[in-house]
Amino acid sequence: LEPSTGVCLGHVGEELNPDIAWAMIQNLSVAARHERTESNLLTTERHFHLLCEVNQAPLALAYAVFDREQTSLASAWLSLRATIANAS
Repeated sequence: LEPSTGVCLGHVGEELNPDIAWAMIQNLSVAARHERTESNLLTTERHFHLLCEVNQAPLALAYAVFDREQTSLASAWLSLRATIANAS
């Protein structure tokens, strides 16, 4: 995601929920005013929504949605971080 506009730069799998993604981007930017923030988490009844900075591309964020019935929060977090690391 491009954080200033919320535009999706590319995706794999299902489309993201733009309302949730935009809320998470706004939350990340508000928190970053006080301290550098590297990630954001939102849980819903069915999903984990994770948003992380991409260190190699400071103007991009990685956003992922995981089904709570199919993975744990720790596994979801580690999977997203590994995907970001492997993309560099």
